Amino acid sequence: LRDLQARISLKMISGNIVTNSNLFELGLSTSQTGTLTHTSGFVLGNMKRWFNGHNASGSDSRDLFPFGYNDGGIKNRFAKIQFTAGSPAGALTGHFVGSTMGTSTLPIVVGTSSSAPDITFDVTSTENQGYWDVSVSSGTFSSAQTYTMTLFGEGFSSITDIAQLVLLKRPIVSDPWIIPGNSGTGTTISGIPVVQRSGVHSFSHFGFGGADANPLPVELLSFSATCVEN
Repeated sequence: LRDLQARISLKMISGNIVTNSNLFELGLSTSQTGTLTHTSGFVLGNMKRWFNGHNASGSDSRDLFPFGYNDGGIKNRFAKIQFTAGSPAGALTGHFVGSTMGTSTLPIVVGTSSSAPDITFDVTSTENQGYWDVSVSSGTFSSAQTYTMTLFGEGFSSITDIAQLVLLKRPIVSDPWIIPGNSGTGTTISGIPVVQRSGVHSFSHFGFGGADANPLPVELLSFSATCVEN
């Protein structure tokens, strides 16, 4: 096995690209960013894409990372990154991580610095089926280069109120989850739960957060009790 690169274009019609610990790269540089025509299939593992300038048209050819993950069958874990401000130039590399997001910094309470002005509910749970890791692998992406992030969570369980889902972000594993950007909550696309936030900048970890109406599955790390009397 080795790294794989599609320098000009990639057409995904059926089947999957499985990278294991290797890398699939679409594009060559900021002057040859590569295009994607996607009908079906997923990238299971690491994928790198090149960007140069705005790509806010919503076209998969310029903004889609067609991630998938085998979770009792291959599930849709797409990530879409649409730059809306600034002049981004460089490459991003990402993958889906099949590990729990953790809850040590919850809840995210309305009106606090970890929340956002448009959010009207406290975030009390996170998804234990995984999160997305997206990082800068070439070039410079500053805070002036804002984007809209869209994440697809096919098969994520215990979702009852789509409107009380929100995209969360943290710099590294040990940092707290926050609500980034300035607008966006949950929706569905082709029946799949989706979270989206606009006005986001910088790259790191991303995932699903929910209010009490969406008790996303979380793991209790420890429990202790003392019997005082019968």
